[in-house]
Amino acid sequence: MDPKQRPRRVALWLLWFNALTACAGAAGLLLAPSGEYMNYDPKWLEATPFSDYFWPGIILLVANGLLCILAAALTHMRVRGHPWFIMFQGFVLVGWLAAELMWGIHLLWLQAVYLFFAIGMIWSGNKLRDLV
Repeated sequence: MDPKQRPRRVALWLLWFNALTACAGAAGLLLAPSGEYMNYDPKWLEATPFSDYFWPGIILLVANGLLCILAAALTHMRVRGHPWFIMFQGFVLVGWLAAELMWGIHLLWLQAVYLFFAIGMIWSGNKLRDLV
């Protein structure tokens, strides 16, 4: 593999993985806003502005699902400025994780994995920015 392609491939893998898992998670939240399908406790929402998981599902779908798909598509097409979209998506994911922790939703092992992914998006986008 060409070393110049490594950050692009890393970014694409992370973007598509995040997009697919976010869309699947959002589907679970939207199909059962009570949280029962995902085995989420409704008490987790007590410190949030939400009464059920419907709006968190919509936000997850848009912010981490659809925006990741957009960033991945722009990266596939090598649209000018696509590294910025990759880095932006990494920061969106960090924001999502920070909101979960701030509101007391502690799925620590899963949040640690996705924080690693977010850092990978920011790193790969920054590397691509230097290469483009």
